[in-house]
Amino acid sequence: MELETGAAVSLISWGQYKSALRHVPLQPTDVVLKTYTGEPLAPEGVVKVQGLGTIKGIKARVTLKPDSVPKFCPTRNVPYALRPKVEAELTRLTELGVISPVEHSDWATPVVPVSKKDATVRLCGDFKVTINPALCVDKYPIPRIEDLFASLAGGQRFSKLDLSNAYLQMEVEEELFCHNRLPFGITSAPALFQKAMDQVLLGLPFTHCYLDDILVSGPDEETHLKTLDAVLGRLEEYGLHVKQEKCLFF
Repeated sequence: MELETGAAVSLISWGQYKSALRHVPLQPTDVVLKTYTGEPLAPEGVVKVQGLGTIKGIKARVTLKPDSVPKFCPTRNVPYALRPKVEAELTRLTELGVISPVEHSDWATPVVPVSKKDATVRLCGDFKVTINPALCVDKYPIPRIEDLFASLAGGQRFSKLDLSNAYLQMEVEEELFCHNRLPFGITSAPALFQKAMDQVLLGLPFTHCYLDDILVSGPDEETHLKTLDAVLGRLEEYGLHVKQEKCLFF
């Protein structure tokens, strides 16, 4: 497709939708468009799509212990009711470049599907039975909740930004098997992601980050909005996306 940033809508063919976006439910619409020559054009429906963000200039490096031995675990049975959702999520992650198919690997971790509120599933790996014991764990500190609340003292206006897909917005070095993005369940993931986010938000006042949640405060509304604008600008600069429906302002 050709993306026209000045157009009111972006269009793709029915065939493109079926091949690339069939996992995204098509919503009905009563909008009628007109072609350049004036003929009416009734769309089959509309979808809301979001490209996956990528942290620019920062990659996660996962290091194995020198004496580690590869472990290959057999697959686990997925409940029949979840299989279509699991297949759809695997297709989505492959199309986004999060994972890549491989023909052979010395390591294999069972998939754990977790149901989400939007009726989709999140695919996590049961890495505690394979790679986690073999990792050199990053010691970067995770903020304590008590410290975060204490740092918000004096604020009168607050915002909370939730990063979309969190760890999946962080690329990993090529040594990590067929995962191209930081997977959920890796024991080093929280520290690696926290370290990256602290680097992204470095120097911004009244801003506090706990993994994929960003808290923005301010002593008054003007300062709060100015800081919030700076935070959103920094996220855009680094290529990060937030989850719009989970952003809170109060």
